Amino acid sequence: MSEGGKQAVWGRNGPYRFVVMVTGLMAVTLLLLAWHAFGMNRTLRFDASSKVPAVAIDDRSEGGASTSRLIRTPDGVGVECDIRMKYQWPYCELALEIGEPQKGIDLSVFDTVVLDIDYQGRSERVRVYLSNYDPAYSRKDKPVSNKVNQLSYDPKRYPQGLTVGLDYFTVAGWWAEEMKLPLEHSQRDLRHVVKIELATGEIIEPGPYRIVLRSIEFRGKWLPASQLRLFIIALWLVAALVYLAMAFKRARGALVLARQRERDLAELNQSLQIKGEELEHVAHHDELTGALNRAGARDLLYDGSRRSQQDGRPMSLLFIDLDHFKQINDRYGHAAGDEILVHFTRIVLAATRSHDHLVRWGGEEFLLILSDATLPAAVQLAEKLRSALAAARWPHADSVTASFGVAELKLERVQDCLERADAALYRAKQAGRNRVESAGA
Repeated sequence: MSEGGKQAVWGRNGPYRFVVMVTGLMAVTLLLLAWHAFGMNRTLRFDASSKVPAVAIDDRSEGGASTSRLIRTPDGVGVECDIRMKYQWPYCELALEIGEPQKGIDLSVFDTVVLDIDYQGRSERVRVYLSNYDPAYSRKDKPVSNKVNQLSYDPKRYPQGLTVGLDYFTVAGWWAEEMKLPLEHSQRDLRHVVKIELATGEIIEPGPYRIVLRSIEFRGKWLPASQLRLFIIALWLVAALVYLAMAFKRARGALVLARQRERDLAELNQSLQIKGEELEHVAHHDELTGALNRAGARDLLYDGSRRSQQDGRPMSLLFIDLDHFKQINDRYGHAAGDEILVHFTRIVLAATRSHDHLVRWGGEEFLLILSDATLPAAVQLAEKLRSALAAARWPHADSVTASFGVAELKLERVQDCLERADAALYRAKQAGRNRVESAGA
């Protein structure tokens, strides 16, 4: 058959072959997607039947007076402890050693974790730590050098258990501050997790506590979604190349399909980017007040420090603590206390500039980051806020006042400036509350 005849035959059969090829590819794609959605599942579970070492830890090694003991029940393994306020940050925790000290278990292959924790105590939150080993920063003689990936939540709000993505875990701020690692080691890392720890919350009251781990289950796919997408894309591209090699004259149709796939991928990437931005907002903002949390303040403090040191632009930090807030909670209830915190946030944001940032530092304590503000300007703003809060109408309570500690960043670490502002706040509270105190250099 002549070359022209071959081309004529291909011209007649080309569309049919194309349909068959695309139909086959779509079927394979749907089968792979269905298999990924309903199969390919892998889990890693720890519960009462798991044979992993468990220990109870408390703050006595830090000079504290809290005590703890390991308990085992038919439902799980846990810790009972008596928190005492001798140490600055009292705590107790349950530690499960799930992997070899310098190898651990790769939890980055999982997507979600299901937590079933029985918790009893006066404070609301429990911290879940995933301790990761990395020779770049971990040391044998210092267990705390393993990276602490942290999730903090209230188990009482999830009596049936909490299912959450592993991307909700962030590097603990206190660990990052203590280790002072470069930025390339400041992100979450779950590739060599050696220990799972359940600890009492950051803000804690003295008294008895009980944390029992019924189960913790990590869930994921044997083939991650990203690799599956790459495989499917590669499969389609190979088929397209084969088809183009066999029928160059039909390249325009194949190009149209390729462009359509590119548009679909672009829409998918845009959708994933929007979802990522939403998750980032949740991870960096306080759920109750909408103010930034400590994770959200970290980059602002770093950038402000850099501008101050390099460009000489001033930055001031202003600690605010609502006076006698515990009495408000005790008298009106925690729901009323939450409404007061939200109302406080609105008053502060209404009285500050758009480039000032309010951070919920913990409980009823807030931090106001003032860019391009000297100490006198910050003190003036603090007095303005103090007067506005004292004169405001509050839900449930007749009046609410606040104490202020102000400091301007000098040639020092941000942590040093925070400590000076905190010390000034302490002086304001000691001097009778409802007042402003500033910190010298």
